[in-house]
Amino acid sequence: MICSILIGFNRNGRSPRSKIDYTCAVKRLPWPTLLALSSFSFAVTLVTNTLDPAVFGHLVLRLAPEAPNTLLGYTTFAASVLAIITGPIVGVLSDRTHSRLGPRLPFFLAGVPIMIAALYVTALASSILVFVLGVMLYRLGDNLILPVWQALYPELVPARQRGLAAGLKSFLEILAVLVGRFSAGELMGRFPELGQSALLAAVSVPAIGLLAALWLTWRTVRRHPWPAPPPSEESTWQALRRSFHMDWRGNPGFTWWFINRALFWTGFVILGTFLLLFIIDVIGLPEAEAQRFMARLSAILGGAILLIAVPSGRLADRWGRKPLVMLGCALAAIGTVAVLFVREPDSLMWAGGLIGIGSGVFISANFAMLSDIVPVEATARFLGIANIASAGGGAVARLLGGLLVDPINAATATRSAGYLMLYAIAALCFLLSWWSARHLPVTADPAPPPKIR
Repeated sequence: MICSILIGFNRNGRSPRSKIDYTCAVKRLPWPTLLALSSFSFAVTLVTNTLDPAVFGHLVLRLAPEAPNTLLGYTTFAASVLAIITGPIVGVLSDRTHSRLGPRLPFFLAGVPIMIAALYVTALASSILVFVLGVMLYRLGDNLILPVWQALYPELVPARQRGLAAGLKSFLEILAVLVGRFSAGELMGRFPELGQSALLAAVSVPAIGLLAALWLTWRTVRRHPWPAPPPSEESTWQALRRSFHMDWRGNPGFTWWFINRALFWTGFVILGTFLLLFIIDVIGLPEAEAQRFMARLSAILGGAILLIAVPSGRLADRWGRKPLVMLGCALAAIGTVAVLFVREPDSLMWAGGLIGIGSGVFISANFAMLSDIVPVEATARFLGIANIASAGGGAVARLLGGLLVDPINAATATRSAGYLMLYAIAALCFLLSWWSARHLPVTADPAPPPKIR
């Protein structure tokens, strides 16, 4: 058994739904187990970075050639709102789930088929309505998986390994960015030759990744007995009604973590979502060449960032989370300011390198800090609320892109003014994220469990 000392097991090995003490029964987990627990970080990130920007960018250019940023921004904004709504609800349902498979695996079994279906619906979209449907299905499946998968970290990983686990998670996420953007960019760059087959091949890569992650997670989680959910006087409906409730004033550490994450993610999503269209309109590359440039950019930067992901997690265990979070915010801000002035692909690559390295450092340290403060009695619900920071930041980023880029370009009769305004906002978000990080806890030691209600 990896985690939890259960008080009062009956002969069948199940808790009698009374007193449960969630504590770690081992000091360290082996690397293969940590990697298996992180497999969905690779799979889900692979889906995201296959669809966005390569597949989404191609489809909006085809379906709405006069206003591609508007269609992309509004559609992905609506999907982010769906993520904000569903994340905490899924967390509550998972925490209260009684099944032979435990509280987590049923949600993986539901989310993976939905995400795979969404990949092919999106790839085959011949109208704006079908495109929107595919994007919404993708975010629904994503949020059936995300809070449940992330709950495995505080439940199964000892506190002394959470920085390392966060580093491995970031390593696999960055690897997925590299694989997803390189494969999708190269395949979509050959769309003039391959046609629809390029789209289908591009989305098949993450579909295989999802199935592999499901298999690895199944094998890992099924080996370990899971305690029954603690008794509750609330009905499921009452629990759902308070899914989004949090004592923000009573948990200043989490409140500042939430603000810090939301600001950083707003800037990060602004850059990533509209980058392909930025390269086409501002740098001046045709779509096929821009797709291939994105693929090469991701391969070069991803390889460099992979080298810092795990060391960042280890340093977060040794030095504390806060210094690395602040460093990541600062590097991302500097790189984004540089993007405002570059007009050559090579210069864009250097600026993107700073942003990528800063993001890798930030993600490792930020997630390690979150794992420290999650209360194990409501892990998935708490992480569902935490994911609102990412989903909410992403929603704001996509709405801003939909509102600003095409209208400002049209009003100024340029192809760059809207992007520059949007990217200036991204730089400001990174700077504000750095400022908010100053209020985060200093110590690397796990904080007391935050209050929930």
